[in-house]
Amino acid sequence: MDFNHYGNNNTNNYPNQPYGNPYPPAAGLRGRNLATASMVLGISALVTSVFLPIYLPCIFGSLAIVFALLSKGSAPRMQGAAKTGISCGASAFAITAALTAFSVYMVLTDPQFTDLMMDTAKTYDEIIEQMYGVPAEEILGESVEDRMREIMDSIQP
Repeated sequence: MDFNHYGNNNTNNYPNQPYGNPYPPAAGLRGRNLATASMVLGISALVTSVFLPIYLPCIFGSLAIVFALLSKGSAPRMQGAAKTGISCGASAFAITAALTAFSVYMVLTDPQFTDLMMDTAKTYDEIIEQMYGVPAEEILGESVEDRMREIMDSIQP
């Protein structure tokens, strides 16, 4: 039998160590992977906020923020990739909100949209009167057309 100088028959030169990887992997590996995933998702959210607004930026941005917070763990500081993920995810939310608000404003202030809504309200009044045999004012308290006119007047600049 061949014994090494430690007095045991292990051939890996590390006494009392298991075969294979003698040391556990680095503890920060999980945090680095989550920080990298956060950065990739944050950048994806930022890119999709311009081209595909609302759904994908919200999903990617929220996942980027969650992964960045999870990557910190018990460390005193957040890694740079995680900070990038949070900032890109939050920026994607801001851009998406701004584009959505701008789109809604443009649609509501368009004169053609106002005319379309007034025609639709007038049609609803006619349908209610045909179905129930009484005007919409008696059922609802006021006609749909009058209510729509109040709403459109309140949002017009």
